[in-house]
Amino acid sequence: MIIRQATVDDAESLLDYLAAFWADGCDTVTYKSSLPNLQQEREWLSKRNGENGIVFVAEQDGRIAGMIDATVPIADEFRHTCEFGMSVLLQFRRQHIGRRLVQYLFDWAEEGGLWKVELNVFSTNVSAIALYSALGFTEDGRRKNAVKLRDSTFCDLVHMAKYTETANKSLHSIADKSGSG
Repeated sequence: MIIRQATVDDAESLLDYLAAFWADGCDTVTYKSSLPNLQQEREWLSKRNGENGIVFVAEQDGRIAGMIDATVPIADEFRHTCEFGMSVLLQFRRQHIGRRLVQYLFDWAEEGGLWKVELNVFSTNVSAIALYSALGFTEDGRRKNAVKLRDSTFCDLVHMAKYTETANKSLHSIADKSGSG
């Protein structure tokens, strides 16, 4: 298994990946009818891989098995955070791919001086919530019945977050200074 930063040259493979993910029957925020075309995917990748975000892919035997992408907000008051989305094809689950993708992303966030890494996950995705919790993410909020699933039922959108070591050190320093007065 290789994990690496995606490039614009991965656009076609990522579209194949998205089609396979959709065909797996997984609930996702992207509906099949809104899957991008090749040009849109290239543009998305070129915008995502820079100071405002990153895309990592996990490859197995030359095929994309999973991906994670993060966005850093443009507004200065939010640039200490990033929000990510992640997916892994069904046939590659339970092989620690998701864990490794999140760890790569968290390392990237640390190196970039970000303070907080956030995500939204469907409340029905119990295994993903368990993974994120095991990696130190905590629930930060919940939007009731925010997502309509393929079967026309609704589920909550769970917002989870984790602070980086950079943030923890800074927050402790601030607390120490305010407590010493």
